[in-house]
Amino acid sequence: MVTEIPEDVPDDRGNIDPTDKVILIVEDDTNFAKALLKYTHQRGYKGVIIVRGDMAAPAALQYRPSAILLDIQLPVKDGWQVMDEIKTNPRTRHIPVHIMSSWK
Repeated sequence: MVTEIPEDVPDDRGNIDPTDKVILIVEDDTNFAKALLKYTHQRGYKGVIIVRGDMAAPAALQYRPSAILLDIQLPVKDGWQVMDEIKTNPRTRHIPVHIMSSWK
């Protein structure tokens, strides 16, 4: 598990309308998270970036994303734990999750 918690990355969380489609990006590599946000915008979605695992499931409940991009190696709670938390909650288990990770 990653122990260093990066700084938050600016995203669209303050500019989301009820009709917007949202992608939740759970990624602690801030440069990659920014690239994913840019790609999300190019596809017509708003993006919310979460840099630590323990904040992912609450963000999924709050922002009700169309999909989640989930890294495995995260600080505080790893991606497998996040996936379990999301998929065992009836309010979030329907959300598609794309797992992505790289081993260093």
